[in-house]
Amino acid sequence: LNIFSSGDQIVCIGGGFGNENSSVHIVRGEITAEAKAISGVVIGSFDGCSNVRLEKEASVSIRCAGNQLVGIGTEKGTLNVLSEGSIRFYGEGDRIVGVGALAGGTGNVCLAGSLVDAEYKGANAIGVGSLIGGVKVTCRSDKMRMYGEGETTCGIGNLDGYGSVKIERGTIQVDLLS
Repeated sequence: LNIFSSGDQIVCIGGGFGNENSSVHIVRGEITAEAKAISGVVIGSFDGCSNVRLEKEASVSIRCAGNQLVGIGTEKGTLNVLSEGSIRFYGEGDRIVGVGALAGGTGNVCLAGSLVDAEYKGANAIGVGSLIGGVKVTCRSDKMRMYGEGETTCGIGNLDGYGSVKIERGTIQVDLLS
């Protein structure tokens, strides 16, 4: 499945406002998504509740550019992300989040898949976690690589807010140029 979205506010897979019963569940296959927007979310919900699950046989590749974008998660709602699949993320812009929450979002991210590879360049950017808010991150992936460039950048965690990071296993490489 290949998706391209361009506009002022976009959501590629998911919805604008998610309620607690809504979810995105990717069971298998390869998804490639490209987004160019002022603000948006590639997989998840813009606001409300964002429940996203990637199974072991699912592979997601995301490229996005814009003012404020989230690869997987929410811009300002609550999130529960569980990934057992592979995630590749590349983002450029003013405020960029690979997996997590952008502005005041809260919730949980559990990465238990074989690969998470994130590269991001922006004034304020993070690979996994939140820019402003509180996200609990659990890492169980075999291999994680984060590469970030920007004025204020972070690999895994929370830039401005609260939250926690728990690393249970795997190899993690974080390179930041700030």
